[in-house]
Amino acid sequence: MGYGDIFAVSTIGKIITMFSSLIGVAIVALPAGIITAGYMEEIQNHKK
Repeated sequence: MGYGDIFAVSTIGKIITMFSSLIGVAIVALPAGIITAGYMEEIQNHKK
């Protein structure tokens, strides 16, 4: 991953890389969604 300097060659390495990429995206996306939902709720409450 990254700039392509280091990459998985074996099948198991590619599978591990795939799962770690998906987990990494989830680790970033889940808190971002929660924070955004909180902001949206506050904006809706402020408009009322």
